[in-house]
Amino acid sequence: MFEDIRVLNLVDVAILGLLLYLIFRLLKGTTAFTVSVGLYILILIYGIAKHFEMPILSSFLGAFWDLGIIFVIVIFRQEIRRFLMLLGKNVLTGNKFSIARILPMAMTYKEKELHMMEAVLEACYHMSEEKTGALIVFTGTTELKYISQSGTNTDAVVSSKIIETFFNKTSPLHDGALIINKNRIKAAGCILPISQEITNLPENVGTRHRSAVSVTNQNDAIAIIVSEENGNISIAKQGLLFYNLNKQQLLKELLEQTV
Repeated sequence: MFEDIRVLNLVDVAILGLLLYLIFRLLKGTTAFTVSVGLYILILIYGIAKHFEMPILSSFLGAFWDLGIIFVIVIFRQEIRRFLMLLGKNVLTGNKFSIARILPMAMTYKEKELHMMEAVLEACYHMSEEKTGALIVFTGTTELKYISQSGTNTDAVVSSKIIETFFNKTSPLHDGALIINKNRIKAAGCILPISQEITNLPENVGTRHRSAVSVTNQNDAIAIIVSEENGNISIAKQGLLFYNLNKQQLLKELLEQTV
């Protein structure tokens, strides 16, 4: 039995497993994940109908699958774009396949990245205690130069004191966003456009949160928001908003961004 298993078959299974992991990571926590579960159930029903030769059900679901590609593109338009960006990110940043990148608990990170994240977390929780509003954007494969150019160029080392200084209410740059690219503060006081596509947020959500969701909707950036009203810390990624995260949850989201 094992003689029939070729190396190519193992590679085939490994690639499929990697793709399924990337899809799961992309859809996790989104509405699209629930939709995808529904699609898998339909596929299972279709397989059962074909196996037991149920002509009416097979014909109905068969007609549905004829339009399957169009259906998938329409329903998962944003997710397909982000999936391709996720694949491209690993190529552009020189990421290599390893067990450490497949098993989240075994991930390793560069010392500079950890130092930067610790500084950001420290600043965010200081500002949270003082109810100082803040919006910090971490770029992904796209450097967001057009957004950085809307603010003041800084190119500064990331430190908690510098971040808190920028968002101090007496600072002329405190109303804008801070852009962090490659472990450095590239710009401060930046203006983030608010996308008209964002319709899934409650009416009471403020401008900072809407801007954060908008900037992460079309690319792989991630944004941290500190509420000026209640001090809650939220994070936006993939066009979704996750409210009131604790320190452990926030660090986890930041670490995932570097994978």
